[in-house]
This record gives sequence, C-alpha cells and structure tokens, in this order.
Amino acid sequence: MKLKPLIAINALSVVGNGCMAVQPIIVGALVDRLGFTESQAGFVAALEMSGVGVGFVVLFGLAHRLRPRLLASAGLITIAAANLIACLIHIFAAMLAIQFVVGLGSAMVFAVYLQAGAAHERPEHLFAIVNAVSIAYSGIFMPITPAILAAWQLPGIFVTLAAIAAVSGVLMGWIPAVPAAKAASPQRVAASASTALLTPRVVMV
Repeated sequence: MKLKPLIAINALSVVGNGCMAVQPIIVGALVDRLGFTESQAGFVAALEMSGVGVGFVVLFGLAHRLRPRLLASAGLITIAAANLIACLIHIFAAMLAIQFVVGLGSAMVFAVYLQAGAAHERPEHLFAIVNAVSIAYSGIFMPITPAILAAWQLPGIFVTLAAIAAVSGVLMGWIPAVPAAKAASPQRVAASASTALLTPRVVMV
C-alpha cells in the first residue's frame, strides 16, 4: 500500500481507538468532576461501547456498499460534534446519549479502516502496522491526559478528541476508494476485525 492511504488508515484507527483509550480517565473525571456515582460513570463507558457494537452490527453488511470516504467523513464529524456537545453536558442521561453517539461514530470510522485493510493483498501486514501505531498513540496520549484534565477539566479532553478527529478529516482524500469488484467480503472483514480491534485492547490491559 502506498504511503498516503496508509497514513489515512492509521489516522482512522487512531481516532477510533482514541475515544476508548481515554475511557479510564473520563470515567474517573465523571465521578470526581461531575459528581456521577461510580455506577453511573461505568454505565456511560458501557453505553459508548454499546454504540460501537450497534454500529458494527448495522454496518456489517453495508460498509462495503458505501463510499469509504463519505462514511469515514461522517464518522469523524459524528465523533467531533458529539465530543464538543459533551463539553456542555453535566446530566447523567444526556451524557449516556452523547457517548452512545460517540460509539456510533467510532464504528463508522472502524468500518472504513477494516474494509480498506481487509481488501489489501496482505491484510495481516497492514493491521500489524496499524496496531503498532494505535498502541504507540495510546502510550503517548494516556500520560498527558491527566495534565489536560488538570488544566482544562473534562471539556479539555473532549475538545482534544474532537480536534484529533477534525485534523484527521483533512486526510480523508487519501482513503482508497475500494472498487466494488475488489471490495473485501463481510466475512473477510469479520475475520480481520478480531485481530485488528482486540490487539490494542489486550496490550493496554
């Protein structure tokens, strides 16, 4: 794969993983800064992951029929807008809803990245690179989030996530347009998804 598409795919992975990578910080901040109970903060994190799951179920048979750049852009806009709106929310029910929307946006982004990766002639090599970048990103971003939280409170983290999504949007023109005849089947995407999505989670655990 050429350099520009590889950079764009890595950007999608970073944005998709970014919201989940800082979940422990956000959960703690919801309790310490917004006064949520630990149970409520846990529900917020769980509903974000539910949004990712629901998004995957909906997109599983559709992603290969949609224009990758359009779907990726929709996902990035959803993530950026939802995180900016989250800055204004202090109520449990509203935070639940907006984090579910963040999860849906992450699913859109992941669907494009997985589809493009699975269509590659050597997807295992591509996913290895993307996972390495995602793990490195998490290793850099996680240590600085406490400083962001201390300086700008919880909205500072949400704005940072929105800014990362917005900057990544500039690269969407580099996303390969997978021809229908060469598009990866949903089965191949599913087979590749487990490794692509679970490896960063296992390393962070």
